[in-house]
Amino acid sequence: MKTICCLLGLIIIQGLTNAYGQDKHAHPNHEQYESYWSSLKEHNHEYTQQLKHHERLELTKIRQLVQQSVHQEMEEVKQLSGNLFLNFVVIEEHFHEEFTALGLSYKRYEELHPKTRLPRDVWVDYHTQKIIKHKLSKIDAELSQIHD
Repeated sequence: MKTICCLLGLIIIQGLTNAYGQDKHAHPNHEQYESYWSSLKEHNHEYTQQLKHHERLELTKIRQLVQQSVHQEMEEVKQLSGNLFLNFVVIEEHFHEEFTALGLSYKRYEELHPKTRLPRDVWVDYHTQKIIKHKLSKIDAELSQIHD
């Protein structure tokens, strides 16, 4: 038992003497240190660039999904536009809700065009595109803040 303890002690002492400078070759010189540090910085730069590339790809995917979602939200308006005579009141109410939710003001068709009638389909297309563009620009600004 004493022999095993002595052997363990010798091994520990030998390890400590090697670690604390008994061996002059154990410590790197200035050139070795600079070389190691440069390679470490280069590796870190490459890794950072890979992460940024991955983030850009993920943000592109998110933007595409959001665009699809916004266009699908407005699909209801397109379906209702099939019969503007019957559904125009519903469409206008939808526009009013969307504009209010986006912090925009909405003036109803009859308020702006009491006598000179702009075709209702043009009115619907214009306001649909306005909603889509506004939503996409807000979302794009938020995603840009995340990445930058």
